[in-house]
Amino acid sequence: MSNYERIENMLDYMDYIISQVDFDALSDNYDEENEDDDLLDEMNDFDALSDHHDDENEDDDEVLKYLKIRTHHAAAKDGADVESEMMCVICQSEFEHEENIGTLQCGHEYHTDCIKQWLLRKKDCPICRASVFP
Repeated sequence: MSNYERIENMLDYMDYIISQVDFDALSDNYDEENEDDDLLDEMNDFDALSDHHDDENEDDDEVLKYLKIRTHHAAAKDGADVESEMMCVICQSEFEHEENIGTLQCGHEYHTDCIKQWLLRKKDCPICRASVFP
C-alpha cells in the first residue's frame, strides 16, 4: 500500500470516527431543533470539500505556499551521534534518505505528500492543531 493510500485510509477513518461523535449532545446547551440545521451545514461543508478537490493542481500550489520543503538526509548509522529516527505522524512511516519533507510554521515536519493531502481536508497541524492558513 502506498503512502498516499495509507493517508487516504487514515483520513477516511478519522472522518468516520469524528462523525460518530455527537458533539452537540456533549454540550450542556444541546438544542434538538438545531440538529437538522447542523446536518445541513455538514452536508454543505462536504459539498464545499468535494468542490475544493476538483482542481487539485491549484489546491496543491495553494498548500505548498504554507510549507517549507527540504530534502531529508538520513544520518550515518555507524556513528555514536546518530539522530533519533524521525517519523511522519500522518502515515506513521520513518523519513527515508532523500525524501521531501514539508515543515509547517509551527515547526512540525511531515512527508510533503502526506501533509498536502492532510491540508486539503483539514486546516491545522495534525500534532498541535495550530492554524496553517490565514
